[in-house]
Amino acid sequence: MRLSLRRRLSREGSRGRRLRLTAGLAAAAFAGSSGLAGPAAAATPSYALSTVKLADGRRIVLRWNPCQVITVRANVAAVPLRQRTAVLAEIRTALTRLSSATGLRFSYKGTTRTVPRSSTVARQDTELVIAVTTPKGTDFAIGNGVLGYGGYRYWEWTTTSSTGTLRGGAAIARGWVVLDSAGLMGVAPGFGAGATRGNVVLHELGHAVGLDHVQDRDQLLYPTLTPRAPNGYAAGDRTGLQKVGRSAGCLTVPRSVVTDLS
Repeated sequence: MRLSLRRRLSREGSRGRRLRLTAGLAAAAFAGSSGLAGPAAAATPSYALSTVKLADGRRIVLRWNPCQVITVRANVAAVPLRQRTAVLAEIRTALTRLSSATGLRFSYKGTTRTVPRSSTVARQDTELVIAVTTPKGTDFAIGNGVLGYGGYRYWEWTTTSSTGTLRGGAAIARGWVVLDSAGLMGVAPGFGAGATRGNVVLHELGHAVGLDHVQDRDQLLYPTLTPRAPNGYAAGDRTGLQKVGRSAGCLTVPRSVVTDLS
């Protein structure tokens, strides 16, 4: 059925997750939201997805449109000068790994001086901004043991067909990751199992594309990064990432609701 967009209502919202550093290891605390958990059996990898109930009564998984190109900039200005190249390389490698796991396409547009704030995410000049900053540089709650905060902004809309049938939709359209510079520099550089900078970035990027925390200790999206944390995304994480990725199919996002920056 072809929809007439003669009437459209839209709304937006944000969700995010924090990552704490406790006793030298990263542990997460986050504002609660509804999620759809994967299989709970101990021997089965788990995942958790954010969902939203639409005006037409359906509950759907919040995700990016996998058929768009997601533009990205990174801010490493708060990283000590001699380590900036390494941290920027870790961020770009994490994006490559996320793309491989999801099928989402990222276009890196270079560095920026922008630091995400709750009031500015909707006006970012790229869809995703990753910033290493200080607690004073952002209003997202980092510092005081909070290592990082990752999340997204989504838009919801309702269209009305020529016969009066309502049809709802929603999509993530902006994402952000903020990392506490002192905390990030306090964990092991590079990638690998345990509390590493690569795992911190990958964890927060998982939130930026729609994943929630899980209770399976063998997954990277478990709330605590311990020495047994996997080297990057584990099987459950990858299952969740596939469900918010390209294999879930394209979304048709009305241009009048949100601007595609690609």
